Amino acid sequence: MKNLFLILLLNFFFISVNAQTNFVYDISGLSPKFIIVDVDSMNQSDLCSATVNWIKNYYKNPDEVLKSKIENKKIRFSGMRSSYLEFNFLGKVSYLDVFYTIEVEFKDGKYKFQPIYLEYQYDINKTSINLEDGSLYYNNKNQLRKTFAGTPSGIQKLFNDINESIFKYFETEY
Repeated sequence: MKNLFLILLLNFFFISVNAQTNFVYDISGLSPKFIIVDVDSMNQSDLCSATVNWIKNYYKNPDEVLKSKIENKKIRFSGMRSSYLEFNFLGKVSYLDVFYTIEVEFKDGKYKFQPIYLEYQYDINKTSINLEDGSLYYNNKNQLRKTFAGTPSGIQKLFNDINESIFKYFETEY
């Protein structure tokens, strides 16, 4: 009986881990590295076309945003959010522009959403954000530094919002 309970508990744990649908950014970086989203009603070609259409509707200059496209397989796009990431320096809160690159791969009935690159701009300087390691934003006690209090939540919100926007576009337009 104990073995059966243990097996059921482990299965539930693995299913929960594999079913993660949102990004989290913490001391370990961005997790998961990518998200697979099921869209059972759409084939590979439709998903690719719909994503291109989403880019055309979502961005002001879609031709500049779309960086590469492998027909019906993969799209890579870059964008910018103005005054998005919170930065607190010496008690003064500023909001920094962020620049990102995302890759979306397609298969029948699903797509893979993967953040590739992220940087922020302060004045004229751009600084890359390490998606593999978030320790820069935490102190020795693994607590969030006050200067970067809004950084991890802003990073995960950015990628989760974009992925959700794509998915909702598929639901409403196709």
